Formats: sequence, C-alpha cells, structure tokens
Amino acid sequence: MSIRAGIAAALAFCATACLAAPYPEKPIRLVVPWPPGGSSDATARILATKLTESMGQTVIVDNKPGVSGVLGTDIVARSPKDGYTLLWAISNHVTNPMLRKHVPYDPMKDFSPIALIGYTPFMLVVNPNLPVKTPRELADYAKARPGAVPYASAGHGTSHHLGMQLLSNMAGIEMLHVPYKGGAPAINDLLGGQVSVYMEVLSTVEPLVRSGKLRALGVTTLQRVPLVPDIPTISESGYPGFEIVGYWGLLSPAGTPEDVVAKLNLETNKALARADTQESLRSLAMVYEPAGSTPDKFRAFMQAQIPKYAKLIRDAGVQAE
Repeated sequence: MSIRAGIAAALAFCATACLAAPYPEKPIRLVVPWPPGGSSDATARILATKLTESMGQTVIVDNKPGVSGVLGTDIVARSPKDGYTLLWAISNHVTNPMLRKHVPYDPMKDFSPIALIGYTPFMLVVNPNLPVKTPRELADYAKARPGAVPYASAGHGTSHHLGMQLLSNMAGIEMLHVPYKGGAPAINDLLGGQVSVYMEVLSTVEPLVRSGKLRALGVTTLQRVPLVPDIPTISESGYPGFEIVGYWGLLSPAGTPEDVVAKLNLETNKALARADTQESLRSLAMVYEPAGSTPDKFRAFMQAQIPKYAKLIRDAGVQAE
C-alpha cells in the first residue's frame, strides 16, 4: 500500500471512529439563567443529578442570571451546537422578545427543544407584617395607598411580574413593581420587609408559608392545589378566571444533531419517570406534571404560549423595556 493510500485509509478510519463516538464524551453544561437558590435552580439541580447518574458524564449547573433570563439564554444560543451546552428555560423564554426591545436571539428559531419538564402553579404571598389575609383585603389595602405598596418579581416580564400585573388590572389597583435578578433575592427582601407582596412558584414559597415566615393569600390555578388544599385560588377569591401557571423545559442551541437531541430526550424522560426524581420534586412542593415530552410536543407547547402570553401582556398593560 502506498503512503498516500495508507494516510487516506487512516483518515477514513479516524472519521468513522469519530462519528461513532458515543455521546456524551465530556461533561455537559446546563445553563440556568437565574441565581442559585430559586425554584429554577433547585429543579435543574435535581435533573442534573439524575442525568449525571444515567449518562456517565457530569451535568454541571451553571447559573448565569441577568436581564430576566436573557443573559444566560443568549450564552446558550451562541454556544456550539454539539449538545454540551443546554438551557433551563421557563415561561418567560417566549415572552422576553415581547417585553424587551433588544433580545439578541429568537426563542423558537435559535433553539432545539429537548423536553418539557413540568408545570407548577404560583402562590400569592405577603410578608406577615402586612395586615391582609385575602386577595380582596390586599386590593383594599393597595387602593388606600395607590402606587405605594411594593411587590417583588423575579424580573421584568417574568410570570411573577405578569401575574401581579394581571391581578392589579382585575382588582383595579396600582402597586409599585420592584424587579429582581431572580427569585432568591426577591424572597430575601420579602422576608426582610423591603417589599411586601410576591407571586412565586409554589415549590419555593410553600415551605416558608408552612413555617410562618410568609402568609399565603391564594394559588394561581383555576382549581385548588392538592398539596395545599386549604389555600383558596385567586379565581375563587373574587377574581374569576385568574390563572398563571409556570413551566420548565430543556433546550439546546438550534442545529444540535438529531441523534444528540434524541439521546437527551430519552435520558430526560427516563430521569423524570424515576420514583426518586418525582419524590425529590415533591419534596420541593412542586406540582409535577407531565413526566417529560417529545421534542416536537415541547415545540408545539411553546408555540402555543406565544399568542396566549401576547394577549396576557396586552391585557395586563405591561410595556416593553
């Protein structure tokens, strides 16, 4: 065999071997565009642990908070399309372009869906020093102090913010919006009394309500939540039809190879179906449904959220920053 033929054969063998190399061959970075300590961080770490166990490579949670999730999301959009950088997306993934003038990515075109992780209701809570026990009492309190009652959000345009704006519109009140770079710092200031009101996913605030550190006024689903059956819905508390539900999902940069997306989808769904995973999520008081999805179903789900949230933003009167 000639030297040239030998080199060609060696290159062909290398190419075949490289193509056949199993995914993953190195650690996977899971970008959570929110600070440590919040619900997104906690749930992402549960899944990362299970994926690490099943895939034989470490899944590293990398918190990149800022600009209501835009900062971390843009990092993933610009990352190599190889399955080694993933995004932990929440409800505002599709709403940020509706609420910000300069979002450097398209939430649908620049990402490949992997799986829908689960849904969760929100809970309307207040600092116990605020003399209100129902949504109606909060509305009366705020009406007597227009623009003076501070409420927190995890960032401009998040479901936390939109939910409070929707409630304000339905109740005919005006409160002071104080946006934070995620749920953890918002809760810290709520506990400290720097802000008075907050709408956060149930998984995060239910333990604080149970311990008496916060007071619950209502949940944001249309039906009561089995985990907290004594807490009424906001809808039944004088504001019929009020509903805000959050979700978590896993995305990769658009163009990620189909076999890699399929592998990640398979492993994610397997992890979510495990009894110990569901127990871990229940320990956070997260309402856990569904147990995964196909990439196509997750894409269809996100696409359906766009007109829904566009109407919510319009009805709530939230302006783009």
